[in-house]
Amino acid sequence: MKNVLFLLDYYLPNASANGICISKLSEEFVKKGIGVSIICFEDDARKTSYGENNEKLYTLIRPKPKKHLRKLTYYSKWLFSRKHLPAENKSVIKEMLVLAEKVINTDSIDTVICTHLPLETVSVGKALKEKYPHLNIVSYMLDSLSGGFLPRLLPASFCRKKKLRFEKQNLSHFDRVILMESSREHHEKYNKTANWYKNAYFLDVPALCKTTSDKDFQKEETDETVLCFIGTMCDGVRTPYALLQALSNISDLKIRLIIAGKNYCENLQSYLNNSNNVTLDIRGEVPYDEAQKILRLADFPVNIGNVNPNLVPSKIFEYMSYGKPIISTYTSNADSSIPYLSKYPAVFLLDEQNKDTKAISASLKSFLTEHKKTSVPYESLEKQLYNNTPTALYDLLSSEK
Repeated sequence: MKNVLFLLDYYLPNASANGICISKLSEEFVKKGIGVSIICFEDDARKTSYGENNEKLYTLIRPKPKKHLRKLTYYSKWLFSRKHLPAENKSVIKEMLVLAEKVINTDSIDTVICTHLPLETVSVGKALKEKYPHLNIVSYMLDSLSGGFLPRLLPASFCRKKKLRFEKQNLSHFDRVILMESSREHHEKYNKTANWYKNAYFLDVPALCKTTSDKDFQKEETDETVLCFIGTMCDGVRTPYALLQALSNISDLKIRLIIAGKNYCENLQSYLNNSNNVTLDIRGEVPYDEAQKILRLADFPVNIGNVNPNLVPSKIFEYMSYGKPIISTYTSNADSSIPYLSKYPAVFLLDEQNKDTKAISASLKSFLTEHKKTSVPYESLEKQLYNNTPTALYDLLSSEK
């Protein structure tokens, strides 16, 4: 492995969660002497440029359907399309394939890593393997496909079957299919006998890596306790309501909760019960470097429970990388974050189903008071969570099959 091409959705500075993971892998690969090229989406396509890790960036514009046609197109594809899934855009596949072939030749690429999401990278990877059989083509399933979210208005079994069929048709063309540990149970259930599964390897979200410590970052000392959530909130998927209710009952601490990212939850203030001690600081979407600045300034990063047990939020490993005490809510014991957070020595787990808000608030207050200045050494996590480091993927791809 000498030169690697990553295919993905959005990269730095306005990266998706997957883009953030790929940036950490890119940094690791470059340190190891591997040339890194990246094809990603931008709102306005740029000429070839270089990223912070000296990786070469190539961009495509992803077309957006007209708003009034989105749902109609989406559900009609689910019902009538045989070969493609609704998330796929044929023009994007064609453009990405043309650009990938160009980069393979100009940058002497020997390994192509097709990151899901977006879905188009899977189809592009299949086409590349058929045309360039000597290349090492890897499907990197940071987001589970058949184990991921399904349309709400169609039968789950019907949609799951379509996704499984798509995996069967495409993944057998890859040299390696790298899956996340959180989806192992799903794949053991549905794909154990699939032809592609013999090339499957399980790793984990690669977001744990040593970062600048708070000791190297000047932080103003105040009497305010700062919490931050960075990510997307949406009713039915991930909501902060239980946390807000718990915070509203803590009357003798001055608390600021910073929320950065897409927020589809309305009337957050109403869950604070007219509390005067909690300030909501809603920032909206911010660039990655701004998100990191918020994280450095915060005393307690927050993770909000995800309803899908097959998807692990990469943010928890970024939080761990900083060694900060973590607050995490969960909606059930099957929450995908719990197995990882339970290994972390400074974490408060808040059960969203527990209605004894006064008891939760008392416990949360004790945690905030006791751990405001706690710092967990990175070295204590690195071996324990090796599969969550960028090194794990590098080691796997460097090894013989």
